[in-house]
Amino acid sequence: MWRPWCWWRGTIDMSRKMENGLMTNDSADDNIAVSSVSMLKKSVNSLVTACEHSMTMMNGICGTDYVCEVPIYYISDIHLEEQGDLKDKSFPQIYDWLLLKCRNLVKCLPGQKGIILIGGDIANDRRLVHAFLYVLHELMIEITTTMPIFYVLGNHELWCGEDEHIPCQEIFKLYEEDNSSLATLLENALYYRYKGLSWSHRVLKEEELISMSEADLKELCDSSSCLIFGGLGFTGNNPWYNARGGVYQSVVSESEDVARTARFRDTYNKLLRCAGDKCVLVLTHTPIQDWSDDQYSTNWIYINGHTHQNRISKTHNGARVLSDAQIGYNPKPWKFKCLSIEGEYDPFEKWSDGIYKISKEQYVEFYRGRNVHIICNRPDQIYMLKRNNKYMFLQQGKRLYVLSGGKQCVADFEISYYFENMLEYANRLAQLYLPLKNVLDQISREVHLFGGHGTIHGCIVDIDHYMHIYLNPFDGSLVPYYALNPDFKTVYKSTEKLLEAYSGRYGLAAKSYTKMLKQYTALKKKKKLPLISGRKKCSGSGSSSTQLVTSRAMYSPSAKIYELQYLIDKNVIRHWQDDIIRHNLNINCALSRNTKN
Repeated sequence: MWRPWCWWRGTIDMSRKMENGLMTNDSADDNIAVSSVSMLKKSVNSLVTACEHSMTMMNGICGTDYVCEVPIYYISDIHLEEQGDLKDKSFPQIYDWLLLKCRNLVKCLPGQKGIILIGGDIANDRRLVHAFLYVLHELMIEITTTMPIFYVLGNHELWCGEDEHIPCQEIFKLYEEDNSSLATLLENALYYRYKGLSWSHRVLKEEELISMSEADLKELCDSSSCLIFGGLGFTGNNPWYNARGGVYQSVVSESEDVARTARFRDTYNKLLRCAGDKCVLVLTHTPIQDWSDDQYSTNWIYINGHTHQNRISKTHNGARVLSDAQIGYNPKPWKFKCLSIEGEYDPFEKWSDGIYKISKEQYVEFYRGRNVHIICNRPDQIYMLKRNNKYMFLQQGKRLYVLSGGKQCVADFEISYYFENMLEYANRLAQLYLPLKNVLDQISREVHLFGGHGTIHGCIVDIDHYMHIYLNPFDGSLVPYYALNPDFKTVYKSTEKLLEAYSGRYGLAAKSYTKMLKQYTALKKKKKLPLISGRKKCSGSGSSSTQLVTSRAMYSPSAKIYELQYLIDKNVIRHWQDDIIRHNLNINCALSRNTKN
């Protein structure tokens, strides 16, 4: 019998109330595994006594931890001359117009952290490019943000050399000098962020990248959590839209176009050889087919402009191609697109298996490498246990504690016991979590099919930032809901009703929901959504299809499930419940038996 993970006695009654007060099933077919409900409830109770010790003994005297993901905002091909009638305007008038447009652009930013990328073709005139970057930079200061701005030149920026007879290389230098205090120009250059204690970050220019040995570049990539490689790219591989076709006017000759394309491609290929499985964001003005014959690199992200064809695509090998932020020639509102590429690194990756004394700073650095900030103020000795790339951390003060991020729990055994048994413990927990993971993964796949995000955190699968599906671990039912914040959730009978409620309204979000609903309906008819298309009913609400919920009950069990996901996804044991390995738990799961992939 499958036993759910219960480090939370206090939330069980609340979850049952939620189950009984929110959702009941119209038929056995509507539940993922209605036959398993009583068995799952019994399983929940069976592990409560064994597992409650971990949570009741957990405290935060070591500090706190929170996940930090730095978003990346990008925009391209603004073409200032086409967006406003600037020909007869004075510079103060142009400045006022830019201030208004950029203020609306900055309003789109939901937070104060991130990185801004601009993919070229801001304007034909060097003075206009400077004015735009100046206004954007000043507005960033006004909203007290510390977002760095990176940009690449497009072919239109090079047009400024036409009348002034400035060679291409000199144009790049002028842009860099003009705007060095406002934004960073990337031309065959690599920005890297090292998320250790120093939080160092810098840009390696083309000369440094070329002269650096591949071994040193590989080491740099391995220790970095964010890598952005950028440049114009050029068009030497394009048989039509190239220097001969006039895309640079007369500033770049055909031979120089080919040579600069080769320079960019060679530097890109060197990074390709050294980055390994690291995710690299490649920011260019021109698309990859203009500067390379190769396919997109596995799991890399490519942002480009130039084509004025706004598209998003994902290749068979997981690469993402984003050319969806091009403003173009026709006047329209300016908006950033957003993504996150914060990667991870492991400062202990090259350490062999064993028990080590580490510093508080090394412990903090380990979590920062996993995109988690922790505060750890106690001076006690910290031990790191590593076996087969699984980690566990303990702290020795007056007593021995198991560390969970910035929190600690009293340890019941000696350090050697944990080291000897941590692999078996991790494997058992992975087996226990696997049935639930399979169901969550299938829900995520179905959400992806109709255009949703499908992100899993705990027992919750995101449709988007506001729409979610909660998998109740106590009975296997699904709860679709809309939440503006954790305290106010509107629960719907079905995912279809949820999408219907927000389709057809005004705004971009409503258009997105309308598109999702259309996809959902088509997939449901084809029986492609076996899990999330079942009917649900709000108990006690009559004919109403919705119910307002202000309780946070669902978040507590979901947070505990997240602890298991942390072991699976991050390879870190953060709790220890010895009954997991001392008892021969039967891990057959009714959820799994009643779910067909």
